[in-house]
Amino acid sequence: MSTEQLRVSQSILLMMNAQGQMTAIGSMSQPPLTLTPAQWWLVGSLQAALPKEALLSKPSTFSREQLTEALDTLVEHSLVVPVEGAAVDSSRYLMGPGGFADITEHHRMLYDTVRVHAYRSALFRHARDQVVLDIGTGTGVLAILAAKAGARHVYAIDESAIAEVALEMYAENGVADRITLFHGNSRDVELPERANVIVHELLNVDPFGENLLPAMQDATRRFLAPGGRLIPHRIEAMCVGVQMTEPVSSGQRMLREAENLDDFYGLSFRPVLQRLREAYDVAGPNFDLGGMNVPPGPPQTLLTRPCVLRDVRLDQDLTEAMDEAPVESVLEADAPGTLGGVALYFRAHMDEHTVLSTSPTAPATCWGFLVKEFRERVQVKPGDKVRIRSSLQRSHGHRFKVELA
Repeated sequence: MSTEQLRVSQSILLMMNAQGQMTAIGSMSQPPLTLTPAQWWLVGSLQAALPKEALLSKPSTFSREQLTEALDTLVEHSLVVPVEGAAVDSSRYLMGPGGFADITEHHRMLYDTVRVHAYRSALFRHARDQVVLDIGTGTGVLAILAAKAGARHVYAIDESAIAEVALEMYAENGVADRITLFHGNSRDVELPERANVIVHELLNVDPFGENLLPAMQDATRRFLAPGGRLIPHRIEAMCVGVQMTEPVSSGQRMLREAENLDDFYGLSFRPVLQRLREAYDVAGPNFDLGGMNVPPGPPQTLLTRPCVLRDVRLDQDLTEAMDEAPVESVLEADAPGTLGGVALYFRAHMDEHTVLSTSPTAPATCWGFLVKEFRERVQVKPGDKVRIRSSLQRSHGHRFKVELA
């Protein structure tokens, strides 16, 4: 009989979808899973770790076959994981388009010399003779740089199949003997020792969108040695007001397009238009809270001074930082124009010497920046002050919603 202990993933997030169904998310590498009654029962039954056989033998209204199938699916989606950091099978993450195993996405990040050199400079200052942990190693470049910088040992964690490439990269660059790779979400992994340096690249164009805050809350508590260092250790979530006379993102553009559907087909699309208006009223211009991701290129017309939305030290308690309560800020205009939204970006403080910025006026990075559109336009002139309200909306990660106050 197998004695392998199973438990619910520490990264699990339970949410109701638009249809009123309970869904669970455990991995940024996979979409949410709509839970069946048997799966929901299993999640509720794993309040503490149990051997697989003990879990399947618990009295329930479900057959053993139903529970076995439900449990296999939960394990497949990394919602139930082995205890003690046992390897999580990553073969289910295909090396194809989309997701964190997409090699083209990693090429885009590797080709970003601004990004890689910012991390490299910090690692070469702080990794020598240290135990280093690389969370979200991807193709392994940061773990390799830490080893090349003289780290005593490097632990690396990744939950997707790109980790297979990382293993080959370690060998290719002659550092495989100094790097230990764990497959799985960092919150489900146990390390044999604490790290003096934790390096992470869980940054999103919407800076906290890849579950950075809960991941760092857990990492500093369980992995970081006393007096240890995070790279980066501080994130400033910033914005700057932008000129906008026409809608550039999904909400208002969709409404305007829907108004023309009748003419295209000679039919009435009034019910469709009504549903779109209802969705707009609830979620605002960007139905998915995403905004428009602006790739590297010429900046938008900037109308205001930079404004700090959040200034977060990642090596401190992050409970307050994850609060979804709205925070008011002020945009101060320094140019005349039509203020229609903000460009959202971040400043990642690698250490006391290096800051990686995705500002529209900084050297272009693979992230670009994110335009969050307002429902209304505001005419501004230099010296005008416009109050805005920002909140962190919890979905797959923490995403900013920015609106006029």
